[in-house]
Amino acid sequence: MKKIKIISWMILIVLSSSFFYTVANHSGNYFANIDEDVVAGFYLLPALFIAGLYGYYVSSIVFTIAFGVALYFKMDDAYAMITHMSAMACFSLCGQYFWFKSKLRTFLTCTISIHILQSYS
Repeated sequence: MKKIKIISWMILIVLSSSFFYTVANHSGNYFANIDEDVVAGFYLLPALFIAGLYGYYVSSIVFTIAFGVALYFKMDDAYAMITHMSAMACFSLCGQYFWFKSKLRTFLTCTISIHILQSYS
């Protein structure tokens, strides 16, 4: 049981660190231009994994810290954090009510979340 807690904490630290790195270095500019093609990055994955695995309480704490990091490093682009907050809320609520139990529900949840998040962007 203690081994599972250690692994859980390590996963949270790795995901949070990657989330903080994304916020500090790429806030507001999440797309890369490669040979004049726009390629979307996977900038929301750490936030979604944190929300889906740890729930809304832990994800709100991580989001608050990440918002502070965004304000410190790139204050001009901190408004872009609304995308992270809405994605974390969607996935933590879906995880709380066991929407990820089947593949169909997971597909529907991801599809609906993507459509909701596209309206923010």
